[in-house]
Amino acid sequence: MALLFADGLDLYDDQADVVAGGLTKVEGSTHTFGLSGGRYGGGYIGGTGTYPGWGVPCTKGPGDTFYLSFAYYHDGAGSSVGDGDYWIYPRDSAGQQPFQVFHKSDGTITLRDHTNSTVGTPSGTVLSSGTWHWIELKIVMGTNDSNGEISIKVDGTVATSVSSIDTYNFGLSLVNVGLYGSSGSWKADDIILTDTTGSYMTAPPGDARIDTLRPTADGGTVNWTASAGADWQCVDDALGSSDGDSTYIESQTVAQESRFEISDLTTASTTIFAVQTRLKAKNTNAGMRSIRTVVNNSGSETVGNTFTPDTTYTWSRGAFVHVNPATAAAYNDAGINAMQAGVEVVS
Repeated sequence: MALLFADGLDLYDDQADVVAGGLTKVEGSTHTFGLSGGRYGGGYIGGTGTYPGWGVPCTKGPGDTFYLSFAYYHDGAGSSVGDGDYWIYPRDSAGQQPFQVFHKSDGTITLRDHTNSTVGTPSGTVLSSGTWHWIELKIVMGTNDSNGEISIKVDGTVATSVSSIDTYNFGLSLVNVGLYGSSGSWKADDIILTDTTGSYMTAPPGDARIDTLRPTADGGTVNWTASAGADWQCVDDALGSSDGDSTYIESQTVAQESRFEISDLTTASTTIFAVQTRLKAKNTNAGMRSIRTVVNNSGSETVGNTFTPDTTYTWSRGAFVHVNPATAAAYNDAGINAMQAGVEVVS
């Protein structure tokens, strides 16, 4: 299974920063973002009132299987009428919905197909209010109007599932999958999107946590120029307090790299699926410049995808790194705690 998207929501300053980081506002106007109050005390996205939706980028199409996993909290003040409020609401390239997931204020989940018909059996009251739940949605995008599938787990248990249904919608691919919550208030955290391709994550992740680790010291190579002080002190901004051009590092020299010691994990892990380096950068040069992220263990390095920063600060995502470059095996806690991460000028 390929890991396509992951966000622990512990980087951003405000809603505009969340959008710059890859999520979209797909409907409504009463979106929320908090710097505290997430599943483990950090950031979260959410909404209040009538259907503010946050879109998770997803381009899956006919014949694809994908999983959307996330932590979810609602206050129990949503609709109790019919199927309740739409909760997980995708959009394809024509703005249509090949499937829909609803939940009522009492926590009952109901599924609908492309024709907006209720399918399968409602879950019963599995989404209790006032507590965080781990959600795992499986979607099989049909290749015709009768071979699609929807299944949803809550806290590791299948709540409702149905197969041989219409999720086809004339062969169009998705643009995003919207998280809407309830018409009361709701929150989401630790969002993970995977599919069935590739060599890593060959099963859904199960209940997972995304930890955000920040620089704590300069690493083995520090070639970029700091605006003041040590390089790492210019890029260690805490949640909600990035300082723009007050402190930064810069370089215009090809192959120059700066990497940093990273804070240790605070909670012991069972499985580490991947590492992703995130950075907030802009281009101040007259021409186009490109950079990439790096992950280094014991002198062995894995580089990320190359990208071109905009002329204003924008969040970028390095490639997912699934194995320790020094051991070619999956990361463990010791490997994460010894890791250095950074950035390199490509062109």
